[in-house]
Amino acid sequence: MTARAARLCLTRQAGSTPLARRRRKNVFTREQLLRYFPYYLLVNSTFAVTAALGAAGLDSEANLMARVRTLLAEMRDQVTHKTCLNYVLENPYWNVKGNFFCYLNDHNENTIVDPSVIYFDFANPLLAQEG
Repeated sequence: MTARAARLCLTRQAGSTPLARRRRKNVFTREQLLRYFPYYLLVNSTFAVTAALGAAGLDSEANLMARVRTLLAEMRDQVTHKTCLNYVLENPYWNVKGNFFCYLNDHNENTIVDPSVIYFDFANPLLAQEG
């Protein structure tokens, strides 16, 4: 078997190994990416930090949010895959998890059949920071 044939064989087989099958399960669909990225990275993390900095009087929350928007827009200009950044910068609403409503409705997000039921449309706070 030639080296080229061996590589081709390994490449074809790699997709059917247990490891490859497990990795495929960890790949987000476009819809999942657009749901989870804004919620976990921006709402849960970044906005929590901007709110804390604003509450501490280190800067106004509006100024901090404008800085987040500017940095995301600059990042978008530098990357090849812009789907998520286009979404968070331009979409009027994000579909984000409602932890409070999840609690009120006694939903356990780890055991419910369809986790999408605990997500709701959230007005994009970055659109107010344009300009």
